[in-house]
Amino acid sequence: MLVLEERPVAPGDWVLVHTGLAVDLLDEDRAAELVDLHRTLHGGGTG
Repeated sequence: MLVLEERPVAPGDWVLVHTGLAVDLLDEDRAAELVDLHRTLHGGGTG
């Protein structure tokens, strides 16, 4: 279970995680930007 200081995380929420810690809760637009960036930097892969 991930919990941010501001509020608990609900199913369907996008969470930025670094070294196993929830860093930030993202809106869908920001999450999509980061997913696209990850795919660009890693050649379109998912891992």
